[in-house]
Amino acid sequence: MARQLVGGPGLPHGEDFSFVSPVVKFLLFFFNMLFWMISMVMVAVGVYARLMKHAGEQPGGESPCPHGKWWGGGVAFF
Repeated sequence: MARQLVGGPGLPHGEDFSFVSPVVKFLLFFFNMLFWMISMVMVAVGVYARLMKHAGEQPGGESPCPHGKWWGGGVAFF
């Protein structure tokens, strides 16, 4: 029995064919997870720094946060 070609004559691609290499798919997944974990660490450091800065202050005393780069970087990566 002859194998049926998908997509017409001259295209020997099966149902599981993809133009994207499995290596590229793995690298995209790996770097996505890496940047996601880095962003979570940055957000955690920013939250920790914010909490430690305001640990001894009275509520209502709002001042600019010098760790905004950590917050902004974490949100951008997230």
